[in-house]
Amino acid sequence: MANRYTLIRGIFPILGTEPDGDTIRFQPDNPSFVEQLGPEGQRPAWTRGGTQINVRFEAIDALETHFQGTRQQVALGDLAARHMLSAMGFDSFDTSGTKVTAAEPESVRGYVLANSLDSYGRMIAFVYAGETAGGDGSPFFLDAPTLGQSVNAQLLVAGMAYPAFYTTLPVDLKDHLAAQARVVREQALGLWPEDAPSVDESAEIADLTAAQALIMWPKLFRRLVSYFQGGNTGLAKFDAWLREDRYSRDDYLQLSNGELGNMHDLVEITGNAMRLRYRPEDLVVLPDTFVLPPQTPSPVPPAPPVTVPAAALRIIAALPNPAGEDVDHETVTLINTAATTVDLAGWQLRDRQLQAAGHAGLALAGTIGPGEALRVPLKAPVQLGNAGDDVVLVDPQGQVADQVSYSRDQARSGITIVFYRSGP
Repeated sequence: MANRYTLIRGIFPILGTEPDGDTIRFQPDNPSFVEQLGPEGQRPAWTRGGTQINVRFEAIDALETHFQGTRQQVALGDLAARHMLSAMGFDSFDTSGTKVTAAEPESVRGYVLANSLDSYGRMIAFVYAGETAGGDGSPFFLDAPTLGQSVNAQLLVAGMAYPAFYTTLPVDLKDHLAAQARVVREQALGLWPEDAPSVDESAEIADLTAAQALIMWPKLFRRLVSYFQGGNTGLAKFDAWLREDRYSRDDYLQLSNGELGNMHDLVEITGNAMRLRYRPEDLVVLPDTFVLPPQTPSPVPPAPPVTVPAAALRIIAALPNPAGEDVDHETVTLINTAATTVDLAGWQLRDRQLQAAGHAGLALAGTIGPGEALRVPLKAPVQLGNAGDDVVLVDPQGQVADQVSYSRDQARSGITIVFYRSGP
């Protein structure tokens, strides 16, 4: 993506608004420039009679101060909001609850560099106080030095916000901000000394109260709020809950190695303890409209001839929703229909997402004798969804040897699904 933004001038009025560390109200001098932002079909969510719009700060995510009636750790959440308002040029401000009831000045002039609207109609932008060269509504090529002058960058380098990168952010700017986030973490500024769950620290999260007391990546916090408000307790069902909804829960993520993952790949859960597998600055969140591209088969190196007859190994049963905790308790049962023993070296089991992405599955080992059945306990990276899924058996040559599917209705708690099929 080119670093092309639109420069939009206006004022930032805050009386009666609820700013947090990464959102502020903006009144453009010329609203038509906001109307021209993409993506196609997305309309701005205007307030105050079509004159004002909320701006979501690009590339950062501050602690939540009012999400679905909840908030993250109070002291740092409020500090981030105050830091943002001070950086914007507000000398003093008073709040009643979360709303600003008095401020000096009541508004400040400034501008934004924007290239899109989000799915809620908010403008996604880099935010600046004061004036700059360039005409209102003019295209603007954003470089690293100019990026560093934004309030967004100031919040990040002060440790007042987490990095949060989306595909609207050009790669070179993402890499620049990611490097800054690593430095701030090493310097233990702002929120970073208390960051948990993280790659380095696990955290016990038994309920919503525990989640609100922690300092964690806000995107993960928002998922946990919805999970616990849905009547769940403990983390036993969190992975399965994420997988049930690809759009509003289990976001696609581009991982640091360039591979495609999902939100469920981010977390590692043991009991009620959660740890992250990746740091926030190493992730890019893909849009809800993202669709997996058609898979081009990768070249498979020559393998020794497989002496197993066609369809010798079959999937005959699966337990996708064991009673209690799913992790490490799901199973798949195979049967060897051949008259010879099958060596399982090189064979894999995959779920639907692993197969669609062309990712490696659970490697099998050992042997299975003629006519024998083998119950395989599933481990990462395979985890079967409770809302329906595929179970795919892949042979040593990378070919699908067998595949079965089940629905949400079949995935009842504690019930083993038996796949009845006729023929070879």
